[in-house]
Amino acid sequence: MTNVTKKDIVEEIARRTGMTQAETKSVLEGLLDAISTTLRDGRNIEIRGFGRFKVRPRKARLARNPRTGELVQVEGGVKPVFEASRELKALLNAGDLQIAELQEALQKSNAAEISSTEAAG
Repeated sequence: MTNVTKKDIVEEIARRTGMTQAETKSVLEGLLDAISTTLRDGRNIEIRGFGRFKVRPRKARLARNPRTGELVQVEGGVKPVFEASRELKALLNAGDLQIAELQEALQKSNAAEISSTEAAG
């Protein structure tokens, strides 16, 4: 499995949209900056059908230096976390299933959940 770089993403979006690579790069960098700033401010980002970006606190802890074996205090902080949506997880695990069939199945699943919630309420 190979990594996809920001340059690869810019090229693909430019090809799909007809925008120039310079315009596409500017938009992508704006998006990444907005995500970073929002997370730095302690707020979560939810993109329906894709997933959620969040920050989780990390507690301060004692760790061991692997070279010396000495105990070292590690400061607490926050870490960024991405939680994939059901739709994204299903798409990644779909194999040969066509996307349209997958979307239809998800819509039926959502409708069934809504019906069971209304019946229970």
